[in-house]
Amino acid sequence: MEWVQSKFLWALLGIGVPILIHLWNGRKGKVIAWAASAWLNPKESQSNRSLQIQEWWLLLLRIVLWVLLVLLVAGIWWEGKNQVMGNEIVHLVIPGQDLESEFRFELEQASERGEDVFWLADGLPELEGNSPEIELENLQSYLDELSEELDSVHLYLPSVSNKFPRESLWLPQVPTIHLSENKAFIGVGKSITLDSAGYLTLSQEGVLQIREEKGNTQIVLESPLKVYLSPSVEKEKESILAALNAIEEVYHLAYEESDSTQAGLIFSNSMENQSSPWVLATSLEDNGKGKLQLISGASGLSYDELVEKGILPEMILERILENTSIENPIEITQSQWARKFQKIPDFGKAKEAKSSEIILILLVLVFISERYLAYQKNL
Repeated sequence: MEWVQSKFLWALLGIGVPILIHLWNGRKGKVIAWAASAWLNPKESQSNRSLQIQEWWLLLLRIVLWVLLVLLVAGIWWEGKNQVMGNEIVHLVIPGQDLESEFRFELEQASERGEDVFWLADGLPELEGNSPEIELENLQSYLDELSEELDSVHLYLPSVSNKFPRESLWLPQVPTIHLSENKAFIGVGKSITLDSAGYLTLSQEGVLQIREEKGNTQIVLESPLKVYLSPSVEKEKESILAALNAIEEVYHLAYEESDSTQAGLIFSNSMENQSSPWVLATSLEDNGKGKLQLISGASGLSYDELVEKGILPEMILERILENTSIENPIEITQSQWARKFQKIPDFGKAKEAKSSEIILILLVLVFISERYLAYQKNL
């Protein structure tokens, strides 16, 4: 239980005012004897004593009235019933059969205790049947669907993934993280449609493989890949085409030459007449400030060295995978996950008094009682 406006509790010192007034009015008066006082009925004194009792009740009601008024202004906020009992506990599992199987015992125990168990996906579906498709970059939108009033959040996360959130993720509570010991990566995979009616994607171990079925993957590129080689790479054209043929032979990712307006992949050392933002260059010596991407990537090798070492096909394929977001999975530690999740600050939520209606009803009843006794006393 908390006070919404605790500073107003200082007003409780005001209960001394009706007490002082009552003591002042209850002073013993000066007795004045007069001739007919001996003939007064003794019952008059009894009525007077009854009247004194009513005055004490009147004082008590006025004190209670002031206390209720202060409490109404200060406001009381308390945790909901579910939170006090600790029943608002949610378990969220990143979609993937491996995670579900690994933590099956813990999840079943949580369900038996009446705790909620959901997939961490759009709509927070219940943990039943096949795992839904998700995008790891959309984790925050999934977490936003959680109730703001939660006692505890448990997250079941992979230790290896093909994506890792860059921004902090916000929850109503700091989560308890259960990290998988399985090094197979989990997440919605991405694949390239091949001419051979197969799909090129990453395996659970992060190795390129050809699958017959699409499975739980997102198509990001369709074969054949339309390629344009600009005149600026005329000298390298033969080696580039040889590298593309090698990729097609091994991975069945076909290509066809096209003009620059329709090409999905452009090889060029200049920025002229390029409608595609996906441009691979053999050299950036004359275009250091352009938007070109070196075939060699971060390897630091020159184009001639790539050809000499026989790794040009590998480098071109690596750039294709980067631009289609088909990347090798990375290992994620528990501390890395923990740093990503932050509790939503309490000051961002406006607490509302949950006692106003009850106190208001009591205030009205006490006021009516006080007025009734005051009317009888003519005060």
